Amino acid sequence: MRYVSCGSGSAALALILFGAAFGSGTARASTSVPAAAEADAQAWEAASSLLSYPAPAGLRAVWCDASEDPAGALARLQRSGVEVAVALPPHLYYVREKAGAGEVLPAGFGFRGSPGAATDPTLALAPALPLPEPGESDLFFGASDALPPLPAAVAARMARAGAGSGLPFGARWGDTSEFMIGRVAVSILFPESDGTTDPNLYDWTPALRDSVVRSAVRGLAKWSSFAAVRGIPLSFAIEVHYGLATRYEPITRTVADEDTWIQDVLMGFLGYRSDVPTLAYDVANRARARLGAQWAALCFAVQDDSSSTGRFPDGYISHAVLGGPYFVTPVKNAGAAFQGAALDSYIEHEMTHMFWALDEHIPSSAWWSCALSTG
Repeated sequence: MRYVSCGSGSAALALILFGAAFGSGTARASTSVPAAAEADAQAWEAASSLLSYPAPAGLRAVWCDASEDPAGALARLQRSGVEVAVALPPHLYYVREKAGAGEVLPAGFGFRGSPGAATDPTLALAPALPLPEPGESDLFFGASDALPPLPAAVAARMARAGAGSGLPFGARWGDTSEFMIGRVAVSILFPESDGTTDPNLYDWTPALRDSVVRSAVRGLAKWSSFAAVRGIPLSFAIEVHYGLATRYEPITRTVADEDTWIQDVLMGFLGYRSDVPTLAYDVANRARARLGAQWAALCFAVQDDSSSTGRFPDGYISHAVLGGPYFVTPVKNAGAAFQGAALDSYIEHEMTHMFWALDEHIPSSAWWSCALSTG
């Protein structure tokens, strides 16, 4: 079962980690979007840049030069007994260090660099939920970042879509993030305003894009490690998509108006017109299939590095649609830098909302009360 209630601290997740039973196999493969050559070039660029930085705590980098099918590469590592925590397939994999004899990697894979810092041995003795990090309760300055789930009419339409081949038992096309267990496909999308409608105020640089990917790896690695010490399999497979043109400048649009640029980005990405929920679930399901995952989520990274406020016009910073399939995170989140909060913390936090976790503090602007539970 899934259950989240209110209290104090970080987003609640413990029972979400324990609640699922899987069917056989993984999602059926589908055509890559964008073109395979472009997708592989972006994967290589992101992975090779990330490799120059230290591995997350308790993990070690494994590299593969071959441009093979991402799901197949992950499957080969898994069959060899290697425990992958976070990956940017088909080239870079952060695997969990094991005590004792050295691991034998499949042909074409090799260890790179030094292991990350040792994992805190007291993690296994921690309470069911991780204690909030310093300043975490103030990440959102008392405001809500979890948007309402999709409207009932949209949910009903998705329920009629039926179950896809190889999905977790009982899961349908619209069930992209029900239980935080198994492999989660994470697509990081980088919208790039072209000045057609809104003035083009911000542009992505390779360094900024790389910083977002590094933050995602570090933030998601924390959840994988948290699950691992409790004997729960949880890994994240990341893919990146750069240069997704939009007529709008995302950071200048309110959350109520963000469907304009999200629809613009996804229609260009997929090549057909539809509403935002349909487009977003299609992208999530394609990623789930490509990466051989049970679940999937989209992360829209928003460029605002020189913003004076680090906020959308309505005051929002990072935010998520409760239950998925996507969340939005700016590079600069309000005054977070002054609290020592990195982008890692926001991505780590928003991912829990993909899996129906509610904030455990009582936001001043929430649409839900503390009596609400999900699951």
